[in-house]
Amino acid sequence: MLRFLVSTGVWLRTQHLLLAGRVPRPPLLPAALPAAAAASALALTARLHVPAALDRALAEYGSLGPVLTLLSWLIVVGAAVTFAMTIGAVLAEEPPLDRWVTAGIGPQHRGRGATADEDGRRPVRRDDPRHRNGS
Repeated sequence: MLRFLVSTGVWLRTQHLLLAGRVPRPPLLPAALPAAAAASALALTARLHVPAALDRALAEYGSLGPVLTLLSWLIVVGAAVTFAMTIGAVLAEEPPLDRWVTAGIGPQHRGRGATADEDGRRPVRRDDPRHRNGS
């Protein structure tokens, strides 16, 4: 449980730093929770699986075996965290979490509407060739 709480804090802080503090913490929490769950589950799985896989790879492929095993495990961890963050971000934009996450947050910090103007439409640049209005 402590590992999960620490991991949640780490992923929450990581997202906040990667977004340069432009997004407040509450909208980031739904993505940090599944990422922390994935990282915690993989940490427990790694204790059981990785030592045996490293020994087997060393016996079969020599010194290159453990390198490939660790790279494979790193890919698994990266994919799991990426999928977990994506799922959390999608859940944060859908009801009922969207009301809780965006309570008290201005439209500039909300997911899909982040680039929309007041009436919900995306701003159009004057030099956009698709929007010539006779000028």
